[in-house]
This record gives sequence, structure tokens and C-alpha cells, in this order.
Amino acid sequence: MIGIKAKASRLEVFLNHPVKRPQFITFFICFLLLLIRGWERLAYPVIWAEDGTLGIAPIYNEGFFTIFQSETGTYLPLLKASGLIQYLVPTFWIPFALTFLCFFITAALSSKIAQKEYRDLIPNDIHRIMIGICLVMLPALHEVAGNVCNLPWILTNYVVLILIKPFKVKITLLETLLAVLFITNGAQSVLLFPMFLTRIALIYRSKQIRDQNKAVPEIFLFSVTLAITLLNVMDYKTSNGSRGMAEESIFQYFSQRIDGLFYGTINTYVTQPILGADIGSWIASNYLAVWWIGAVIGLGLIVWFGLKCRSAYEKHVYLALLSMVGGIPLLFIARKTAHLAYSEPHAILTVQRYAYNLPLYPLILWVLIILKLFLLKPYFKKNSALMIFLFLVFYCVVNASYFWLPSKRPENYNWKLTAELIDTFKSTGNPLSLEVPIAPKGWTFTLHSKTSSEK
Repeated sequence: MIGIKAKASRLEVFLNHPVKRPQFITFFICFLLLLIRGWERLAYPVIWAEDGTLGIAPIYNEGFFTIFQSETGTYLPLLKASGLIQYLVPTFWIPFALTFLCFFITAALSSKIAQKEYRDLIPNDIHRIMIGICLVMLPALHEVAGNVCNLPWILTNYVVLILIKPFKVKITLLETLLAVLFITNGAQSVLLFPMFLTRIALIYRSKQIRDQNKAVPEIFLFSVTLAITLLNVMDYKTSNGSRGMAEESIFQYFSQRIDGLFYGTINTYVTQPILGADIGSWIASNYLAVWWIGAVIGLGLIVWFGLKCRSAYEKHVYLALLSMVGGIPLLFIARKTAHLAYSEPHAILTVQRYAYNLPLYPLILWVLIILKLFLLKPYFKKNSALMIFLFLVFYCVVNASYFWLPSKRPENYNWKLTAELIDTFKSTGNPLSLEVPIAPKGWTFTLHSKTSSEK
């Protein structure tokens, strides 16, 4: 017994020890995990859906300036620009390069929470490293990892982390430029509206904070988000695409999705962050009363934490993380089928790409709640680093049923032969057009022959 306590004590000392270069360590671990989880996607890579139809094909057929055109009501400059990769690497290596690049970007963005400037939020370096690792363990990566068309769901988390920075740490020019790039890619940027408004309001409410931070980058980024959303909305109304804002009124749209907002909020903030996707869904399906009891207790703890927040920064993070609830109905408007991911108590949110961003907010929130709870008792305060570490390890373990990221290669898919056909087509111009099969099964994109003057 004494030996076990001694080992636990040594582990506690290790967990509380500052880490040199925590962001680099987090990136390395996250990238390695993605390479392990997604080795099959690298071994048998495919061009996925819109990566071909909205990325490679338009760039080849119509040229560089298609980057600035919208598709079914959404501006996707990053997806369009990814089509330029066909001029940078041999055709055979295009799907591998896209998958590898997406893994790299995912790991890099997930590691941002480990930066030392977030010590004001979560003082323990190991805890922040673990949160970064949790972000690359989310079940929804089975859909969004390794393809550019789903990358905006990952990019949005980067902007969220910018918006919960300490007030004294200003948003840098590089962060602002990256945020602009990320915000302009996809309709899910509407999730950020409540966070922008919360941060700007709290800055201008306090003269002391306002003297340190004028919120210029925040106001600029909010304006960009608003402008992009309005452009998307206007284009939705004139677009014939299947995705977009429904023709019914906003009131009708909200009323049809109240269940999604209600169950989505509880599952997002209470049941699935604590129990994991599978266990939370199983309890909701088989023991709904237990699910309700857990939901009430969890919501009570979240309210209790809000009442215990003392510093302006603590209150800001609390309100900002909770304000994402207000982004859910906005997402229902921007993404016509998004409410389907939220509509039942047993819905496995973390598996849906529409809910990929949401686990980040309660994950940070529950780490803060546990920290606050452990301050109540000396024993727990002494062992808080170990307890939170174990909570984050548990979070990764309960999502381990979705650990592997299998290849999405359709049956009898031969990319080597397809790449040879593409190279022959580009060099000879024959036939006049080439239909290229991609994943998922049944998807294709078309390349059109160019005249000699265009070559």
C-alpha cells in the first residue's frame, strides 16, 4: 500500500512538472497518433468526394480564379486551392499528398491548446497536452480526417481557441490571417457568432480590460464572419444546390428543430463528454431515466461552476464555452441536414461531422469544473493533476471503439490505373473529356480536354 502511494506521489510530481515546448510535443504525439490511426488511408489513399469535384476538376478545367467562386451557396477557397496540388506532385501521389497534408494540419491545429499562453486557463502543461491528444481521438475523425472537404470542421476549432485566449494576450496578425482563411471555408463558421459577441461584450464591459485589449482583431474577424455568412445566405437563396437554407421561415425552421437543440445541448455538454459516445448512447436507449438523472446532475454542476467563477477571464471562458449552444440552431439553418445529428437522446454526436467541433468546448469546461471541485477538499486538491489526467485518459479510452480510420477506397478501385489514364489524357488531349472515379462509390469528376492554345 505504501509502495502504491509512493508511485502515485511520484506520478503526481511528474504531472505537475512544467513541460518544455509543450506545443511541439503535443503536435508530435497527435501527428503520430493520426499516422497510426489512419495508416490504411495512407497505404490505400483515395480522392474523396468534393476534393475531386470541387477541388481538382474546377482548377484544371476553369483555372485558378474558380477559387473565388461559391458552390451551392458556400465559399470554399481552401478546398478549391487544394486542386493546385495536381501541378505540384505526380498524379499517382495526389491522394496520398492530400491525406498526409490533412493529417499534418489536424495535428498542428490540435496542438494549439498546449501553448504556454493558455496556462492562465489550464495551468498544468500535461493536461493541455492531453486535451490536444483528445482532439485527435474524437470518433468523428473517421469521416473528417484525411480529406480537404471536411477540413473546415477542424479549422473552426483553431478560431475557438483564439477566442478563449487570455485578454492580456492579444490576437496576433498571423492568427488573424489564419482565422480569416478558416472562417471563409464553409457554413459552420456560424457556430462562432456567439463566441465573438461574448468576447467583444466582455472586453468593452470592463474599462480595465479594454485598456489592455481594444478587441480590434475580434471585431474585424466578427465582421468577416458576418459578411461571409450573409454572402452564403444570399447565394443559398439563388442556388439550386440541395444544401442550404430551407425556404421556410426562420421561425418554422427553429420550431422543427427544437428537439435537436435540446438533446444536442445535453449530449454535447453532459452525457457524452463524461461517458463517451457509445456508453452515453446505450444508456439513453436502454435506461432513459438514468440518462435524465445524469443530465440534471451534470447541468447542475455546470451552473454551480458558473456561480463559482471569480476572475473576469474565468467568467469569459465559461460564458464563451456555453455560448456555443446558441451556435447550434444557426448551424441548423446553414446546414440543412445538421439537425439529424442531434435529434434524439441516443444520437451519437461525436461520430457526426456536423458535431465534430462541439466536444472541444465541454472537454475544456469539464476540466475546469473538476479543478474547481478538487479545490474543495485538501486531499483532492493535492491529487488534482492525477485525477484530471485519468479523466482525460478515460475520455480517450471510451472513444477507442472508433480508433482505426479505415480506408474509404471503393471495391475494385484501382488508382494506379486511373492515374495513368489521367496522365495520358493530359498529355494527348484524348478523349475530349475523362470521367474519373473517386470515393465514395458512385462519385466521379470530369476533366475536359484543352486546345493546343490553352496548353
